[in-house]
Amino acid sequence: MRRLRKRWWIVLLAIAVILPIAWLQLRPQEPSDRVKELLGPEAIAILSDADSVQVFRIDGHTGEGEALLKPGPRFRGYLVIGQGEDQGQEFASDLAAVLFKDKTYFNEKSKCFWPGVGYRVWKREQKIDVLICFHCDNVSVTAGREEPEKYHWASGNFGNRDEPEKCQWKSGNFDNSTSRRLLVKLAKRAFPNDPEIVELKEKKHYVTGAREEGCSRARVVHEG
Repeated sequence: MRRLRKRWWIVLLAIAVILPIAWLQLRPQEPSDRVKELLGPEAIAILSDADSVQVFRIDGHTGEGEALLKPGPRFRGYLVIGQGEDQGQEFASDLAAVLFKDKTYFNEKSKCFWPGVGYRVWKREQKIDVLICFHCDNVSVTAGREEPEKYHWASGNFGNRDEPEKCQWKSGNFDNSTSRRLLVKLAKRAFPNDPEIVELKEKKHYVTGAREEGCSRARVVHEG
């Protein structure tokens, strides 16, 4: 009987130790002051306690010019070409963990932005929208209403290239950004049967090319 009681005490002690650790791992880590300033308080609050995520495949080349005339549903101005199953709290927490990393934003970035994946992150009735371009490793986060004067929009680059101050394409170098790897994994979870998403590489190989012009660091574009 004593041995049995002792075993129960060991089990209960293990549970008491493991559960808090597991709970802490599920929650996104506290973002830095730089990320808080970039994303704004509304986005931080929603990401910290999000309960679901809608996932969209979008055509990143339909956000301007004559492409805007193409009929069909849109997500943040881009034509929706597919929608995956809604994701739950675990996915939301994993996404928030990436979006709270400095490395997701504060690299030099290319001027292109052709997002192929969109996430609408919900905390009950509140939401933020996330656009991800895997071509250039750029991300944008928008909180608030659709009207330009009433939303907060922030962007950054999750590529981790060599010599960021020169913002060059490097021959033979692989992108080792942790954020890219995690964002690719999330996209594959959201769209497991999408051929383009399945083919995404966690480490990107940069081919020789000309210097990218118009590079700039992560910034807040508008806050109203």
